[in-house]
Amino acid sequence: MRLNYATFALAVILAMFVSAQAETQITSHANGFIFAEGERVTLTGQGNNLSWSYDADSDGKGEVSIGTGATVDFSVPTDVSGPKSIVIFLRGSEGSDEISGNIGAAASNGITGRGRVRLSETTIVSDWGTPLRGCFWSLDFNNGQMCSRDAIANIKDLGLNALHLWAECYKNPTGSNIDETETIVQWCAEEGLYCVICYGACDMNTHYYYDKVTAFWKLYAGRLKNWTNVVFEIANEPQYLSCAYADSAIDMNRDCYNIIRERAPDTHVLFFTYCNIYGGAEPPIRDVGRLGDGIDWSNASVAFHGYLAQQGEPSPGTQRQAIYDCAAAGVRMTCTEFPRELEENIPVYEETQISYFHFLSVNNISGFIHDVVNSGIRWHPDYGDWPLAQVDRVAYASTPAACVSPPKDVASSNLPQLIIRSPRLPARGSFAVYDLQGRLIRGSRLQRAGNGMAIVRPLHHIP
Repeated sequence: MRLNYATFALAVILAMFVSAQAETQITSHANGFIFAEGERVTLTGQGNNLSWSYDADSDGKGEVSIGTGATVDFSVPTDVSGPKSIVIFLRGSEGSDEISGNIGAAASNGITGRGRVRLSETTIVSDWGTPLRGCFWSLDFNNGQMCSRDAIANIKDLGLNALHLWAECYKNPTGSNIDETETIVQWCAEEGLYCVICYGACDMNTHYYYDKVTAFWKLYAGRLKNWTNVVFEIANEPQYLSCAYADSAIDMNRDCYNIIRERAPDTHVLFFTYCNIYGGAEPPIRDVGRLGDGIDWSNASVAFHGYLAQQGEPSPGTQRQAIYDCAAAGVRMTCTEFPRELEENIPVYEETQISYFHFLSVNNISGFIHDVVNSGIRWHPDYGDWPLAQVDRVAYASTPAACVSPPKDVASSNLPQLIIRSPRLPARGSFAVYDLQGRLIRGSRLQRAGNGMAIVRPLHHIP
């Protein structure tokens, strides 16, 4: 009798193993991917008798066969007019799987770098869904002097993924730094970094010269339109302190946007760049309305600088509330500058998960970032495993519908990607992950990695 039970149990285990191994599943890319036009992409999957196809919107071709087998290569179509979305299908003996994403423009020199930014609930985020965290370089104030490529590449080791670049100001002849700007953009693309390009102010912050800033965008927008790692920020602090802009500043922002859109229809645009959000959410929301119709807010948002606390009251907590209130009104915010003495802003930005840039150059950022991390702030970097908080165990996982009781064998490594093993993990779909104290690891994402195992990437610091 014992032999029969043992034989039966072994048969069940073997059947489950074979079934799990044969599950039809795409393993090489995840939902939300961005492929460049004309890019040669390798797709991998698992299962038996596999066949691949894709369906791109607006190309008029319907579903197109790619090939068969566990690994296939295909060229991303170049004749998709819009919306530029694409679905990859994998079909096999044991079912089917699919992933969806977007088609972005290839960079002018064939280097795709990062995919275009997109919007989260509060801000712009990378093609991987991570906030932009960065520092700056100034071509305008430095009369076109370049930083080194190594200095840019090194910010990846500091947990950063973006560079803020002031390209020109009123002192510079229009176009005088265009070659230097594109070189830096190319370096960033090759290093997998984003680059936010802004018309600077040099020694005339809170002022702007209409003819200069419009001439700047007439040249730079068209020249840099194909770089998918680029974001355009219209102008640096065109008005002093107050968030409620004068009509002339609103008009300048609208005119520059129209100039950019005519030349660069796919590049994300940051408006306004307030000195602070001292007045809370109401002024930015009102100014967004004053821009009128014609703004595509699916590819545009608002920038501000984090000098709030230097005005006395209110505290950095007011920034937090303003960010959430703006988000509730559909206005996404990005902090493109704040000084090192306002380190207390960083927990606000990490909590709200907005993108933010330190007012420190690529040559001077290292020591400060280490001070920030030593203070206890952590995040999941796009590259490497620092400064992610180390997590030794994960208590349990749950589906959106029901919580799975904490099994004894749910554990993770202390690596940046938490490797969870449990037979109770759902075979498909997403699930939330909790630490041993029952706290939700917000923003976690699931990548299935075989029978009873998953890989989760926390997208923010773990308390």
